[in-house]
Amino acid sequence: MSDDFDSQLRQLFADSREPMDADAFVASVQLQIERSRRLRMWGQLLAVAVALIALALNLSWALPKAAWLVQAAGERSSAGAELLVTPLGWAVSMIAGGYVLWRTRAARQGRG
Repeated sequence: MSDDFDSQLRQLFADSREPMDADAFVASVQLQIERSRRLRMWGQLLAVAVALIALALNLSWALPKAAWLVQAAGERSSAGAELLVTPLGWAVSMIAGGYVLWRTRAARQGRG
């Protein structure tokens, strides 16, 4: 082996150990972040579009079944409906709603 090759190799290693330009590094990272955000946004839009198309195609099948379920739930919950128009029912529903909001806020903050 020649010493000339070793000196070139040493120079390449020395050049690679120099710190990268901070502005160029930050700009490249920001560009990668923006690209990944854009890609994720397009993926989410595509997923919503596919879901809406699937919903539109299955709507004629699903609507009668959903209507039947709502009707059945309404028939079975007449006692619950009567409870909701009383002051006690309002109080219970307010407590339940407050609990749901509290749990939602805790989950959003990472505590739940």
